[in-house]
This record gives sequence, C-alpha cells and structure tokens, in this order.
Amino acid sequence: MDHLLLVNDGSIDLSNLIKEKIIFFGERHINSSDTNFVRKIIETVEPDYVLVEGLGDLTLLKKSDKIKASKLEEDSLYYGKLTKWWIDVSLEYDTPFIGFELVDRSNVDGDDLATTFKAREEHWIKIIKKYTSSKNYVLVVCGDTHLRTISCKALGQASPLYKAFPKATFIRTPEPEIE
Repeated sequence: MDHLLLVNDGSIDLSNLIKEKIIFFGERHINSSDTNFVRKIIETVEPDYVLVEGLGDLTLLKKSDKIKASKLEEDSLYYGKLTKWWIDVSLEYDTPFIGFELVDRSNVDGDDLATTFKAREEHWIKIIKKYTSSKNYVLVVCGDTHLRTISCKALGQASPLYKAFPKATFIRTPEPEIE
C-alpha cells in the first residue's frame, strides 16, 4: 500500500488512524493549533513513541526524564524555545518522547539548505526506523517543509521520508511553506 497523504484541514477523523503503525505530522513550529492536533492524535491513537524533531536529540522515556529536562535552561537546549515547548508537551503524557534531530553536523559536507536537509532527513530515517518495529505504533512530528512533495533548488529533492516509509500516513498543515 502506498502512503496516505492527508491535510489537517479539520476534516480528519482520527479514529480512522488508530490502526496506522506510523503517522507523520508536519507542523508549523510553535503553533498551538498544530500542537493541539498532535495532542488529539496522541490521545486517539495512543502511540508507543512520539518522535519529535523539535526535541533535538533528547530522549525522554520516563516522567523523571521529562521533569529533569523541564528544568534545563531554554538557551541550553538545541532549538531553545521550540525544544522547551515539546518538553512541556511531553510532560502531559506517559508516552516516551524521542528527539531525532541531527545535532552534530560536523560531518555534513556543505552548509546550504539542500545539503543540510538531505543529511538531516537521512539521519532521521535511521532513527525513526529504530522505533518502527512491527509491534510499535509511532507518531513522528517534524516541520511541515520536511514533508515536501516536490523538488526545488533551495531544498533539494522531494522528502525521502515518503520513500523510506511507504506505508505511513502523512498529515500536512493546511498552510505549507512548500508543496
């Protein structure tokens, strides 16, 4: 089965996603509407893991990990305010929250957006695959631009996430930066 691509336009019946093993949600960072939709997905689908780009490389498996992370200063976190935002959301749930960002980019050849997007997304695929066993249900939250369906000079090829996870469900924002 090919991936399912949906738009978060208010018409998605989340009960239809309960049996989906992998759900990708493209967010607009620090957007309360998108975050509330993520909460609804978590509460309806009850994933085994929530993987979040905005957490950098933090691993918040237990409540104690989340509480410890919540005490960190915002400026010490990889994405600052965005990371703090997702730590706060993680505290609302018993579900493990895992950051999957490529925080050490010293081995990335080039600093243009297309090169860094490619390196980051290849790294993400490796991390996401670690959590998407046949038994696990996983919600992946990343910036919507990483779910682009077209190629462009600035960002490179269409997102490799579709090819890497052909049976996943992808939900995009109704206001994408790029198709």
